[in-house]
Amino acid sequence: MSRTFINDKDFYRNPEWVHASSEYVELSALAGYELRAFPKWAKKFAAPFLPSCRKLQSLFDHINSLLEPLKDKLHEQKLEVDPKNPLSFLNQKLEGQLDELGSTLIALCLVSYDGGGELFTHVLHSVWRNEQLINDLRSEIVNVVGDEGFNKNTLQNLVLMDSVLKEAQRMHPESVLQLQRIALEEVVLPDGLIIPKGTPLLVSGCHMIDASVWPDGDKFDGYRFFNLRQKADSSTRQASYNFTSTSKDHFGFGHGSQACPGRFFASYMQKILLCHVIMKYDVLVTIPEEGAWFQRGSTHVAHPGLKARVRRRKEEIQL
Repeated sequence: MSRTFINDKDFYRNPEWVHASSEYVELSALAGYELRAFPKWAKKFAAPFLPSCRKLQSLFDHINSLLEPLKDKLHEQKLEVDPKNPLSFLNQKLEGQLDELGSTLIALCLVSYDGGGELFTHVLHSVWRNEQLINDLRSEIVNVVGDEGFNKNTLQNLVLMDSVLKEAQRMHPESVLQLQRIALEEVVLPDGLIIPKGTPLLVSGCHMIDASVWPDGDKFDGYRFFNLRQKADSSTRQASYNFTSTSKDHFGFGHGSQACPGRFFASYMQKILLCHVIMKYDVLVTIPEEGAWFQRGSTHVAHPGLKARVRRRKEEIQL
């Protein structure tokens, strides 16, 4: 994620930054959990006395010190305003307040970890209800990854796993309201509806499970996009049906020029995790009576009551 927004090897490959940003994400969850024990008005008074919060503040100070060389570079560079340039976007967003750079980058890390964990949970409770799908995924991993190990090409060639990820994201998007935008000028729609300049906009994602768009759209089918790719011509396969592609019918990663810039990294991360879990473990998932997920406002959330019984198995290949 850091590489996407700051294309500076001295920064995104710095082991101290990688460790600090990862630890911050993990520690922030613990600190948040501990603060839940206090009423809202008392949280700011309790935080300085909690070890997790004190360590979090210390870690944040360390992160800001790591960013000093990067801040100096941004001060020196005169970037043209270009919304498609991540570095220019950050400069414009911060409006010269580079002291906020640390919190901005950490926020991006938090978003990427949270969304990835939620999707991974939905994949697990979906695929382990289908023994044939698990067997087919294991066969694919053995055939594709077995000889060469993990690399960009082998991960891209895990097409059934790619289909499973895309289907899980279709069924369980982070929110049913997506593509948040603001009208930069007055827009007149074909039916005559006028959207005034400055109007905040959101697009409903309910059609992602609509049977008129996706046959049996309310049911999880891990083979859906695998089969569609087999039937389509070579250009359409990559343009429409792989996990990282976006379209008006599937915008789990957004759509257009504002689509998630970290989706390619997210795809590789999810596939590596799934390879390890699927090859090394047998899993029995217990789903609560209420279902595997629930709606909280516009947000789609995995049920916290999901449980899994895990048994180690002998993997066919060494990962």
